[in-house]
Amino acid sequence: LWEQKSTAKGYMVWGLKAADTGDHTDPDSFTTLVLDDAFEPSSKDAQHYLLGFCDKMFAREDFAKPTKDNYVCPMNQFDEWIRSQSLSPTSATFVNNCGNATQVPIAVE
Repeated sequence: LWEQKSTAKGYMVWGLKAADTGDHTDPDSFTTLVLDDAFEPSSKDAQHYLLGFCDKMFAREDFAKPTKDNYVCPMNQFDEWIRSQSLSPTSATFVNNCGNATQVPIAVE
């Protein structure tokens, strides 16, 4: 049997609306990103969902796989950063914005 293997890159983006604000009659016109005001990632449930998203997506090898062997999803990378900063803060960003969090989810103030 002949088996076709194909690949395509995909990107997952949250917080934007699927909108085309460009001039539809001018192929040289560009669109502007339109933010989705309903996107609210601060709840514990939303943070848990985002933290587990890649693991769930990559669990099905026939659906998606990381683009490189040492790939770490951004939310997981953020969680690793929070954990390391909580042990020995070296970043003013952590000190000023993360409320002494030790991991994701980060409590909402």
